[in-house]
Amino acid sequence: MLLGALAPAGATTWVSTATGAMPITKSVASLGAMPAANQLRLTVGLQMNTAAARLYLSHITRPGDAMYGQYLTPAQFTQAFGISAAASQGVATYLKDSGLTSVTIAPNRQMITAVGSVATIQRAFNTRLNVYRANGKTFFANATAAQVPVALGRSVLSVTGINSFATMHKNIDYATVKSIPQAPNRAYAGYNGGSGPGDGSTCTDIPPSGIGVNPSFFTQFGLPAPPITSVAVPTLPVTLPISPNVCLLATIGPRGYQRLYDAASTTSGYNTNLAILAEGDLVPQVLPKDLRQFETSNNLPAVPYSVIPTAPTSTLTDTSGADEFDLDTQYSSGMATHVKHMYVYDGPSLDDADLANEINTWVTDDLAKTGSLSVGGCEFLEAADGGTELIDNVLIQADVQGQSLFVSTGDEGSACALVANLGYPVGVQSVEYPASSTYAVAVGGTSVIPTETINYLYEASWIGGGGGISLVEPAPVWQFNNNILSAQVDHRAVPDVAMPADPNFGGAAVVVDGAVEGVGGTSLAAPLSNGVWARLESAHNNSLGLAAPALYNVYSKYNLSTTVPTALETSQLAGGFHDIFVGSDGLYQATPGYDYTTGLGSFDVAAMDKVIGK
Repeated sequence: MLLGALAPAGATTWVSTATGAMPITKSVASLGAMPAANQLRLTVGLQMNTAAARLYLSHITRPGDAMYGQYLTPAQFTQAFGISAAASQGVATYLKDSGLTSVTIAPNRQMITAVGSVATIQRAFNTRLNVYRANGKTFFANATAAQVPVALGRSVLSVTGINSFATMHKNIDYATVKSIPQAPNRAYAGYNGGSGPGDGSTCTDIPPSGIGVNPSFFTQFGLPAPPITSVAVPTLPVTLPISPNVCLLATIGPRGYQRLYDAASTTSGYNTNLAILAEGDLVPQVLPKDLRQFETSNNLPAVPYSVIPTAPTSTLTDTSGADEFDLDTQYSSGMATHVKHMYVYDGPSLDDADLANEINTWVTDDLAKTGSLSVGGCEFLEAADGGTELIDNVLIQADVQGQSLFVSTGDEGSACALVANLGYPVGVQSVEYPASSTYAVAVGGTSVIPTETINYLYEASWIGGGGGISLVEPAPVWQFNNNILSAQVDHRAVPDVAMPADPNFGGAAVVVDGAVEGVGGTSLAAPLSNGVWARLESAHNNSLGLAAPALYNVYSKYNLSTTVPTALETSQLAGGFHDIFVGSDGLYQATPGYDYTTGLGSFDVAAMDKVIGK
């Protein structure tokens, strides 16, 4: 019997997929059934031999192993670990016979995309879609688990696209220096005007009357006191030590970040392709207008780029993320100075269905070995709709192919953003996904106070930088082998590394719709890391392989956990990392060695270039 000719729902034996029912609490109000005629885009995840792929990954990332460095092509991966062509075609046939349209099997047979009405989807997956409202947000979700006929149970992993509550958000934050906010990650009431080294970076001048200070920021920041002059603060009982050469409220350009992280003297990313995972309407404002203006004003070469739509262009209409993707494109390539080619993958939304397809397109194209993604969602919500299992499988393939995805960890510290990015840890204590994926490089955030010439001086964990312990994801072998505490009980630790994210202390000068804005968030930290990795790969003839195990191998050689801070330090240089031991993300404190706020630390690119891959 053809799978498409299965008996009516009443006589069918169903099995549940990884897409569970929306967890409904008393605070969630049901608004009734979703209109039956509404059209939805789905991504149906397919099973693969995950256990065998993980085992293979553990061999090829372990120095000294006979298989070390034997990365696969997309075709080799699909042949070794993918579902059979016949099985994937069987699922596609069922979807078509159930009434779904635009049914497309991905080249690696990891997923099938399709379009269908709510009524069709409910019949095909034996579920019910309702509309809900919570926290001022209206969304739709499946009230029961998504199921498939038992004959497809070993082929179908998940059904994403039937829950809009789990849609991810952009991890971007903005400089707020015109008044004294109460949030603990805001330090100053700012002062317009400033100076800088003339490369797009600026420092805020201190007016004669002093500046307003939020004391809680400095309590957690623990700034040392080199030879100083004091600036009185008339409105608060705080005296702030100010060194004559300190740059306060720095807004930093690409050349400034290169100096700050000791990259200016190293090879650019000229010989390495990099990727940006984006969303919405990017052309022509983000690309090419804002990018080319940014490059011209910062004396950077014009990078060659391609925009690769991962859905029909008629669906790429969202313009709300322009500032996010200005940031991503400008500071990935800007930190690299130059790249061989920048591939910008562009999807129609940030829901799990569209995002999984977009990541998968980057993986199956295999055009760029490094990429960045600056979005995330509460891990427990992403797990509930099956998104984590599907995207994890795609990222396993990326890892086995030697592709590194740098992902922002979020902007609510040890909490996750249920409604909006607040820049400090309030709400549900949870890491964000996909940064928490075992197979991503999670990038946390720091606060930076450089010298007036934008050279390295002070760095601390940013209170808003996401970090903590995953309750869903297993620990990668490179964390277990380096005795990261949570990894010893098989829980992924977040982040892996950190870079500037505080929008007031070290935020970026980004061209948005032709004007310069001060922007931060871990949405800055991820593309900066992407640009750093492009530099390191070019310096090593694109031979470094997967980033995360290579970075942990450096960590293991320098035993950063024995770092002993002095009274005048917020960090120490060790093995290519600035080991940061000042600051907090709310629940966790920065400490010598690995910590759940800054991971292994931030980069010193020149120092890392000398030791990585050795």
